Amino acid sequence: MASDILLGPPVMAGKLLFDNPETDEATVISLIYQSMNMNLEDGKPPMGLTENLSPTFLSTSNPCLDFFFHVVPNTPSDLLIPRLEVSWTHDPLTTLKLICNLRGVRGTGKSDKENFYMTAGFEKRKMIKQEWIDKTRRKLLVSANAKRLKRVAKWRAAHPVEEEEEENVEKKQEEERVENVKESKPVITKEEARVLRKAREAVQARKALEKYKSDSNYRLFYDSVCDVFADVLKSDMEFLKANELSKISLAAKWCPSIDSSYDKASLICEGIARRIFPRESDKEYEKLEEAHYVYRVRDRLRKQVLVPLHKALQLPEVFMSANEWNALPYGRVPSVAMKNYKNLFEKHDKERFEADLEKVKSREAKIAAGALLPHEIVKSANEDSLGEVAELQWKRMVEDVSKKGKLKNCMAVCDVSGSMSGIPMEVCVALGILVSELSEEPWKGKVITFSENPQLHLVEGDSLKAKSEFVEAMDWGTNTDFQKVFDKILEVAAENNLSEDQLIKRLYVFSDMEFDDCADVRNRRMFVESVEKQSKKGWETDYEVIKRKFKEHGYSKVPEIVFWNLRDSNSTPVVAKQSGVAMVSGFSKNLLTLFLDEGGIVNAEDVMGLALAGTTYTFTNSILWTMVSPSDQKATIIDSGKVPGLAVVIVGNRKYSQSYVNMKRKACAEVGIKSFDIDLLEQVSEAHLISKVLELNAMTDVHGILVQLPLPKHINEVKVLTEISLEKDVDGFHPLNIGKLAMKGREPLFLPCTPKGCLELPSRSCYATVTVVHSHSPDPESVIREADIIIAAAGQPMMIKDSWIKPGAAVIDVGTNAVEDRIKKTGFRLVGDVHFKEACKIAGWITPVPGGVGPMTVAMLLKNTLDGVKRVIEL
Repeated sequence: MASDILLGPPVMAGKLLFDNPETDEATVISLIYQSMNMNLEDGKPPMGLTENLSPTFLSTSNPCLDFFFHVVPNTPSDLLIPRLEVSWTHDPLTTLKLICNLRGVRGTGKSDKENFYMTAGFEKRKMIKQEWIDKTRRKLLVSANAKRLKRVAKWRAAHPVEEEEEENVEKKQEEERVENVKESKPVITKEEARVLRKAREAVQARKALEKYKSDSNYRLFYDSVCDVFADVLKSDMEFLKANELSKISLAAKWCPSIDSSYDKASLICEGIARRIFPRESDKEYEKLEEAHYVYRVRDRLRKQVLVPLHKALQLPEVFMSANEWNALPYGRVPSVAMKNYKNLFEKHDKERFEADLEKVKSREAKIAAGALLPHEIVKSANEDSLGEVAELQWKRMVEDVSKKGKLKNCMAVCDVSGSMSGIPMEVCVALGILVSELSEEPWKGKVITFSENPQLHLVEGDSLKAKSEFVEAMDWGTNTDFQKVFDKILEVAAENNLSEDQLIKRLYVFSDMEFDDCADVRNRRMFVESVEKQSKKGWETDYEVIKRKFKEHGYSKVPEIVFWNLRDSNSTPVVAKQSGVAMVSGFSKNLLTLFLDEGGIVNAEDVMGLALAGTTYTFTNSILWTMVSPSDQKATIIDSGKVPGLAVVIVGNRKYSQSYVNMKRKACAEVGIKSFDIDLLEQVSEAHLISKVLELNAMTDVHGILVQLPLPKHINEVKVLTEISLEKDVDGFHPLNIGKLAMKGREPLFLPCTPKGCLELPSRSCYATVTVVHSHSPDPESVIREADIIIAAAGQPMMIKDSWIKPGAAVIDVGTNAVEDRIKKTGFRLVGDVHFKEACKIAGWITPVPGGVGPMTVAMLLKNTLDGVKRVIEL
């Protein structure tokens, strides 16, 4: 299938691309959609030319990786949506994670808010034909231009001007038009304006109410959002009462304000208030009319919940709006707020603000920087009068990343060519400086340009502003010949007789991927000759030429390359499975954390998988989204009035148990399952524990019960599990469920969650010979090395090394072990039974810990809970 959409070489198609080297948008969109039907196993993906006539792939052969690599903040929606649709068709699960990755501020997220909003609602947009959009856009554009020209012509006829004043004509005409509109605008009284405003608000509220009643999908979404806010706000109020301020979330900050425009259009605050203060919570509410009850609870939400929590969070806006500048706690000001408000801080509280900055310099205080993008800090340092704040935020950002690890034996390659002008250039400069500062000697502080004569630069300057000006001014020689960088590396290697181990190991290429053709193409005839020469020996991309040159010089490996795309482009340097190469994109520093410390790059697909493997991007959301998406299931559950309820009983304070339970709580909140948490002390009696289980059995709003194992030694686990109602045994550990599972022809009501989750990970059509190996089995390494699928559940931290694994094997790590880690706030980190970093080098597929089997277990637990409520309402 790949061959019938191959673009070149151009002479084979009888058409030269020299006259128009850039692929137009319609062609790009066509290629994107054609890749949907590409057979990824048949050779290479389609090829074409960069804007500068260098051979390139037009796809990685993996639509999800294409989305991950090509979508950047400046990607137009006309290209973004086709990429999203093709990626979704290829793999909905991964695509949903990619959408979340766009919005993520922490972890490996890209902080691309605009594209997240564009993609999150693409289901509705994809129903609109692109042809209709284009036609309408052209029609509106022509109409708008025609109207503008008519206005200009009319104004000029009435206002003759001198030739030198022509450039001001349209501006003056527009100013006069605005004045005329102001003069013709009808004058209304304040009372009339108030009445009109109230009428508009009534229409908004009526629409919101009608949508809630008529649209079951929207109703489920609305109720889920309200449940999340209500549950978290109630929890935060408990923390506030207990004076555990550090545990308070930011829910109060993000909760819409009472009577805000969003609240008026959605009635969201009413939904939240009803859940926090239901009628049955206060006898006084029972006698109130509905309208009065809603008024009272909304008022309580503001006065008794949001206002106290805002004060506890010490949000800067609270102090600013109250004009209490001298009480503002600068140590609690978030990074974005500090960037936006620093001039106001200096204006209204100069002495305290400057004193706080001095404390930050002397390390007596800290300044936040986590949510800012590197180029935003650099821009602030260059443009603002208070560049000192940006300098401190930059240092904090570098320190935060450094704590996670170092960049070893690597260097940044910065594209400062003309095509990178604007924000891509700013990002390239900022990320290049960041990599140079994070690198260890001998490459610390160094960057390299790629041109006909690439130069290795030691970044000069004592300030962030000076460093950024130095990098931006580096000479690129009107040429972006990527291959010359590696020619330079080979030249240095030959001069110094360097061995393969002494070569630089990794290069970060910050560019738009529009590399120049390595041939000397100065006119049309020379271009045709170079293309004919390439067609005879076969097209080679820049990376393929680099590999060949290194081999010719006696080196078996090319330095690993991280291609970091910074501008919307269709040029694709390598294919998805190319070993030793990563492909990432975006303006955030977060993805750098994937390459810290030791460990090699397997391929671009593997790196994308690692970026989506954290606890933020678990299988939970995707599976649950698929699980509850059919509208008939949602409507039936809603119409029945049944909200799934899951109760978890945990005894003691085991670290891995707490981690699992916290994951379960978050997942319940995300999908609208009501969570009941029973936390008991380690010393609890067996009788008391059983009494709690019996109480949960009797609760009609609880459809699933899980008792977290193991239990303390003084409690009989079998006796406790036997007391759980069979219909609510969502963990599948009741003796009858276990017995039916072991008997042929019997169906248990519920399957145990972890094994069920493990079975969801491999292909469902997979059949295998099963070998069981114990942690104390003789020579387990030799047995495991023969396996195509390894499921590790030995309870031994990082027991399985890379030497135990067959190349390409699938590894499912069930182990969850808490090991000491003083860097973590908790004092520990979770690891699996497999040495993850080592295994990544050789395994074909692997689940991380945390973020792999754990979320799958939670997903299966919630699915079992949903199955339980379905039985109750007879779905």
